[in-house]
Amino acid sequence: MTELADKFMQIMNQQPLSLALCVMNLILLWFLFRSAKSYDMARAQAVALIVQWQKESQAIMADCVSKENLHMILSALERDRETYRAMLPMFSKEQKE
Repeated sequence: MTELADKFMQIMNQQPLSLALCVMNLILLWFLFRSAKSYDMARAQAVALIVQWQKESQAIMADCVSKENLHMILSALERDRETYRAMLPMFSKEQKE
């Protein structure tokens, strides 16, 4: 291992441009790591805010409609769905003829 490090240092002494390239690559890796870390933190904060806003809006919307009105709306929708289901076979028979 020491021989490998020794050879590496000899090459770097002979060619300083290679040393500069290695240093630049290390700096680039550090920059990419820091950039990705800050992006992840910002994204996590944004997701937390979105979830909080959704919970708040759900709480507000839940208070807008009373339970009696909601029950009336759901029962009306169920009646409509049953009516449409009853009409569906009639339409399919007419289309076959």
